[in-house]
Order: sequence, then C-alpha cells, then structure tokens
Amino acid sequence: MEKKIYPFIIEEQKIRNYYELLLEKKFKLKVFDKKKDSEIYKLFLPGIRNLIFWTFNLTSSNINGANKKEFNNLSNEFKATVCKNYYCNIFVKNDMQIVCFNDGICFAIGSNEKEINKILKYQKTIDMEKFNLRNDDSYNLPNKYEENNEMLYLYIIELYKMIFLNKTQKDISNPNRFNFVRTKFVSFTEQIYNIRTTDNEDATKQIEKWDKELELDKIYIKTDNSFDLLYKNNKIDESNRLKSVCIVMCVAAIIVGILNLWITVM
Repeated sequence: MEKKIYPFIIEEQKIRNYYELLLEKKFKLKVFDKKKDSEIYKLFLPGIRNLIFWTFNLTSSNINGANKKEFNNLSNEFKATVCKNYYCNIFVKNDMQIVCFNDGICFAIGSNEKEINKILKYQKTIDMEKFNLRNDDSYNLPNKYEENNEMLYLYIIELYKMIFLNKTQKDISNPNRFNFVRTKFVSFTEQIYNIRTTDNEDATKQIEKWDKELELDKIYIKTDNSFDLLYKNNKIDESNRLKSVCIVMCVAAIIVGILNLWITVM
C-alpha cells in the first residue's frame, strides 16, 4: 500500500507530553548514523542538518553530557524532556514515522491507515481548519521518492514551512500574542525559511518546484506584510493612547491649578 504523509498539529505546550506518549507506544527516536545514513548527511547542509537531524551528533562520544547509550538508558519521561530541547524529532515504529517540530507541527508517514488514525486522534490534536487547512489533507510523494528518505525529509520541510505560515497568519490576529508570534516568525525566517537547505542541484530544482506548488513565497510575503501592517497599527494606537493620557493629565493639571487658585483667593 502506498505511503502517505498526514500533517497534524499538537498544542505547543503539550509537545513534551506527546513525545513521552509516542515513546510509551513503543516508538523510538530515530538516531541517524553518518555511515548508514550517509545520503541524508551529504544532502543537507549543516545549518538544516543540525536543526532537523540533531541525532547525527548522538554518537558514542558525549554530547551535552549524554551519549547514545546514556540516552537509551533514560526513562521515557527524561527522553521526552531531552527531545523537547531540539527543534525537530523523528520517531519510528515498524514502517511508520512521526516527524514533529517543537512548535507542535507534526507529520505521520505510513501506509497503515488504522495506525495513522490512532496517531491523528490524540486528544491534544488541534483542529487544522482553525488555520485554514483541511483536517483530512494527506500528501503523496512521487513514486521515485517513496523509498528515498532524504527526498522525503526535503518534502516534509517544505510542508512544514507551508503549515507554519498558515498557522502564523491565524495567530497574529490575536493582539495578546502579537509580540510572541512575531518573535517566532523571525526565528523561523532565520533558521528555516532563509537558510539554504542543500547544494545538490537536482534537489534544489525539486525544492523550487514544491515551493511553487505550495505557494510558499506568496504566503510568506502575505504574512510578512500582515506583521508590518499590524505593527504600524499598534504604534498608531499606542501614539493615540499616549496623546489621550497627555490630554487627560493636562486637563487634570488645569483643574488642580484652578482649585489651588480658588483656595488661595478664599
């Protein structure tokens, strides 16, 4: 049966709990090896590779105080906590993969719809229609890429960009979250959107094709313009509020001055 990619979103503050749940359900963190996964290692440039495939660094040598053996000996709770500190984590079980980014945007890849549906029905899953996306959307890779994992991950990164931008478009409508969402957008731009993914010519052409199909540049420009417009409006509102406060203070000062003068005359 053909494998498909199913996007879904977890509440961001619950992502650590979700990692622990996957581990409890016998999913394992995918640890990449520079020899066994050499094609992935060679395809991705260091900026993206260190962000998405951090487990390339989880080897027999100590990494941040823990190596592969020490990591495997941790409880699921602590493994989930370690994973939460990284931008992206990939979990595997049989022929299924779960790719999760720490902002809650995730992808289930597999051919077993029954098992996929169990993943998608997690109680903390957010309704994707909230972000102008269909809940039942799934994506197919061209046949020649089905077993080509490095291209699979390239495509998932492009899908992640698309969903992140759609989600951001919705999030900025909440004035209480504006500064928080803008900070995340700037980080996304610097770490993912504007960084070169690969120097492989064929892969670069494929990325450009996917970008066009997903209308990434169009969505990005729209999102960036929305931030600028809302920022200017917020500044105008702040200026108007400041003027109002100054007027009130001036009126109050005049009233107090008149009262003091009246008291002095009396």
